[in-house]
Amino acid sequence: MIRYKADWVIPIASPMLQPGRVDVDGDLVVGVGGVHAWEPSGTEVVELGSTAVLPALVNAHTHLELSGLRGSVPPASSMPVWVNHLLSRRTKAESSDTAEIEQAIAEARASGTGLFGDIGNTLAAMPLLETSGVAARLFCEVLAFPDDEAASVVGAAVEEICAVGQTNQLRIGGTFTIFGRSSRVCGARRGNTDDSFWTALNPSSRVASRAAVLTNG
Repeated sequence: MIRYKADWVIPIASPMLQPGRVDVDGDLVVGVGGVHAWEPSGTEVVELGSTAVLPALVNAHTHLELSGLRGSVPPASSMPVWVNHLLSRRTKAESSDTAEIEQAIAEARASGTGLFGDIGNTLAAMPLLETSGVAARLFCEVLAFPDDEAASVVGAAVEEICAVGQTNQLRIGGTFTIFGRSSRVCGARRGNTDDSFWTALNPSSRVASRAAVLTNG
């Protein structure tokens, strides 16, 4: 076991400890408390000093597959205009930059992020998240398709999600842009996923509005 001691330990679920300790056995936190607690034989003690220790942060809305577009989409007069610029740049980019995705994950980890909620039009970020040591929930977003192609587009997305293996660290959900008939298609596909939450947004919106299919984790 390793016992980390720091000037501040912030459990979130209980008051801050000044100073405090965090006991770790392998990959599991087995104890949090004051620094004067009994110390089992063989314990490795790490003195962190003037440091604050707290649970990993959660970034609940990332688009890791767009990391390669960093700095290439300037500010716009409105969100719809900015999204249109973003989609245009993405079309020109053709594919996701895996090196940029890896860098984005590394930067997030370095700043304390331990759990991602990642949204993408592909599952490009999945293999990189699998090997990154962080936990994540991925959502697949389907954009800009004609209503009469809803069955094939949404069906292909659901099949891709169902075919992907999941682990304790990495779970797959689904996010779909749907209007009219495509909403009914999603409902028809409902039996193919362990869904717990279905939401439909205002169908009068014509700019990248979306509904969500969130599968159980």
